[in-house]
Amino acid sequence: MAIYPNSGGRFSYTRTGQFRCRTKAELPLVMIFLALIPIGDHFLLKIPELTGAEEVSQIYEFVQDACALWSGLCVFLVSAAMLGVTYKYYAGENEFKITDNRRRTEYFYYSDIVSVEYIPITLITNYIRGYQVTITTKYRSVTYDYITFGIRRIDSVKETPFHLLEERAKAVQSGTEEADILNRIREDREGVL
Repeated sequence: MAIYPNSGGRFSYTRTGQFRCRTKAELPLVMIFLALIPIGDHFLLKIPELTGAEEVSQIYEFVQDACALWSGLCVFLVSAAMLGVTYKYYAGENEFKITDNRRRTEYFYYSDIVSVEYIPITLITNYIRGYQVTITTKYRSVTYDYITFGIRRIDSVKETPFHLLEERAKAVQSGTEEADILNRIREDREGVL
């Protein structure tokens, strides 16, 4: 909370942070790299037959090491594909701003928010990896595939930055005193950004 110059002594409730979203190419890349593990191992195991080597034990040691290296490389590439893209958010007095890694920015005004819907993104074991968040405004609908970083677990939607958007939108639309302050600052943006 801060008081900005030229704000008439009003408080500013701002919050910034980062979150990650999965990319559109994640699922195909994961499937390809997981399929390449047994395919690569199959071809590596054919090396002793193709070479016709007499000293089979040394070649099998080499092939085992090569298979382990190949599998490790594919698992690393799967992990890299699942990292996602970093987005930054800024929750201001009257708007929620999301900027992607290409510096494209989406503005969501709290008074325009109609709904925020969450659909869990799960892995095979029903482990919740994140949420597919759909933000619906009066004018458009935008979807983000919010994911956690690493092995961090999400227990509820309250841990996402979109819950902040939802709370502030409800406050603005309910007409509370805080909402009046937020609406007044919409015109007085000097010092907020």
